[in-house]
Amino acid sequence: MKDILQMINDGKLSEDVAYDIVDEITEDFHEGKISKQPREELNMDNYEWTAFCHGASLSVLAIWRSERRAISGNKIFTGISD
Repeated sequence: MKDILQMINDGKLSEDVAYDIVDEITEDFHEGKISKQPREELNMDNYEWTAFCHGASLSVLAIWRSERRAISGNKIFTGISD
């Protein structure tokens, strides 16, 4: 599992390379090489994956995650109460 959004935030991965990783993992999933869903392999939650599938860029999602963690004290804030 690769946390590409965290890697983008940490400056360890460029957005272009991150897109290559997404493509590779998606292709591996469709070829049956991995059993987890691509969003799980990429360590994205359902909100992040949905936003990505609707056109949000990986760099925007990385910033969004960082801001959500800052607001919620390191827990992912979804805006939905339990």
